[in-house]
Amino acid sequence: MSWDSNNEIVITGVALRSCLGDLEQTWQQLCANQTGLKLLSPFAQLPAYPLGLIQDNPLTISEIIVPVIEELLLSAKVSAPLPTCGVVIGSSRSCQAGWESLLSKKTFTGWENMFPYQPANLAAAMIGSHGPVIAPMSACSTGIWAIARAYQLIEQKSCQMVIAGAIDTPISPLTITGFQQMSLLSKHCCSPFDRQRDGLALGEGCAILLIESLESARERNVQPLAQIKGFALNCDAQHMTSPEASGQVATLAIKKCLDNSELLPEDIDLIYTHGTGTILNDQRECKIIESIFPSDVHLASIKGAIGHTLGASGAISCALSLLSLKQQIVPPAVGLNNSAFALNLSKYATKAKLHNILNLSFGLGGQNAALLLQKFNR
Repeated sequence: MSWDSNNEIVITGVALRSCLGDLEQTWQQLCANQTGLKLLSPFAQLPAYPLGLIQDNPLTISEIIVPVIEELLLSAKVSAPLPTCGVVIGSSRSCQAGWESLLSKKTFTGWENMFPYQPANLAAAMIGSHGPVIAPMSACSTGIWAIARAYQLIEQKSCQMVIAGAIDTPISPLTITGFQQMSLLSKHCCSPFDRQRDGLALGEGCAILLIESLESARERNVQPLAQIKGFALNCDAQHMTSPEASGQVATLAIKKCLDNSELLPEDIDLIYTHGTGTILNDQRECKIIESIFPSDVHLASIKGAIGHTLGASGAISCALSLLSLKQQIVPPAVGLNNSAFALNLSKYATKAKLHNILNLSFGLGGQNAALLLQKFNR
């Protein structure tokens, strides 16, 4: 699926949580080449793994999303109620950890608050929305999927304003065991694109954006943070978990995103990679990037700093892209010591002229997502 429109749709607010803190804290620690991952064993029945916890113990969906929505409203200079505002907030795991807790306690008290749409419904209740409320679930591409869906709602004139993003709280026995059974978890650290990379590290996270038409932003006299130029979404449709090895379908998504944005590969200044730190996914992503873009395009890799937040990862990348555009900085690839690929990744925060930033997400089952943000100069 893709969308091509000449309408100007912009981002006017952003809020975030990761194991490094809120938006500003995460950005500052990331640029300082710091990681929030720690070797932890929050569950007695499981060994220690590198994990990205926001606090000392795993949090619930509501404990994370409530303060993020409150900060988003402040960032965007709006206040509830927002009855005509749409809501598109997705999650890969949603309330899975809550269900696991109920089963372990052999009780079902509170089950009615643990459906997959809880994050979106909770946000809608907080802002008093009577508009469209959508809860996409598309593996690790969920965050970009949500932002793309918000774009569509505005372009179709279903609403002028949408809060969109994703949240995941994947630190649970089932999720850890599942990824361990697939041999995808790092045992020591998370080092995307490094020769010594041995897997991903799970992390809690959430990022929510306020997306609206340029007309709406002008009526509110608000300066946009960036413009959404285009996106594309597709699926390999080959395997329930493994991506298609050649990357041909993912390559098609990226090229379609560029076409929809009316941009060429050489117009892209920075790519926020998916960069999980697993052997095959990093190799595949590198192959895809090298087949499309010039060798000097800047790349960012953030999962060595905050872990893999699964469905929230694409939304978090987009949120941090806004700070890259604002400060004209490429953040360092935390965890990278000896690159396995001829990619333009840096160990330090780097000043660069940034106008167009591409965000990539690749999910289990071959879910591919690309979204292009452009600096708003007017």
